Amino acid sequence: MANRAGKKRDSTGDDSLKKIVADVTKAFEEKLSLLEEKYTLLLSSQAAALEEKYSAMLNSQLAAMESKYTAMVASHETAMNARVDALMEVIERKDNSLSFIDQEIGVIKGTLKHMGLEHRSTQNSMYEVRQKQVDLEDRSKRQNLLFFGIDENEDETGAQCEMKLRRIVNTLLARDDVRFDRIHRLGAKKRSSNQGRPRPIVCRFTYYSDKEAALRNGSKLKMTGVTMSEHFSKETTDEIKEVKAACRLAKAKDDRIVKYFVNYKYATVHYQLSTPNGKKMIRRNYNFQKINQDKDWYELKNPF
Repeated sequence: MANRAGKKRDSTGDDSLKKIVADVTKAFEEKLSLLEEKYTLLLSSQAAALEEKYSAMLNSQLAAMESKYTAMVASHETAMNARVDALMEVIERKDNSLSFIDQEIGVIKGTLKHMGLEHRSTQNSMYEVRQKQVDLEDRSKRQNLLFFGIDENEDETGAQCEMKLRRIVNTLLARDDVRFDRIHRLGAKKRSSNQGRPRPIVCRFTYYSDKEAALRNGSKLKMTGVTMSEHFSKETTDEIKEVKAACRLAKAKDDRIVKYFVNYKYATVHYQLSTPNGKKMIRRNYNFQKINQDKDWYELKNPF
């Protein structure tokens, strides 16, 4: 009995303990729930305050930055507009300057064109004047002959020079009464007789007929080492040289050319042509202008 009563008391004590624990746990949970709710509200309030504070701060900073950059943009825009206006003004001045320069260039071009026409006219006039001078110079020398290859002594006098020339002319004309207006050597006197070829001698015949007779008898000077030619201006001499060179070249290119003769600025070319009746000789005359302007001047277009 006693054991049963003891067991009954122990069971009742355990239930009481369990109830107490249950009550304490429940009270603790209720306090914990209240604390959680309290801190949740506190945190929510603080978070809202912080959010409002930093949102206001950010908005203020953004507004300040926006104001600052708006002012900067406006300032730069004003400066850029001022520079653009200045550049436009400069460009406008440049355009005006260019227009003025274009006008001046037009005037200068017109002046240069007029000057070019005048220059060409002057050149033509100068050329005509020079041609007349050359013609007058050639006419003034028409009674002259040049002799080449006549020995020259180092101390030769004018009288000795004349004597040498007279002997040659007397041989050409077979007479000793030929009269001269002037006889002398051309060019500066050589320091030594060993320095190069002797200077040519120019002589002016008193009578043109004697000069022509001497030219006709030029073949008598063969094998003597002495040659002669007519005396012309430098321009005419150069043109005669061109005619002779052109004739030599033509003879080398065209085997129909048998011989040629150059008289002043004219060339007489002799051709030997093959015909059904045998070979035939023909001749053609060409002047300096034809030879100078046409590289194929010697070709026979219509031989018969």
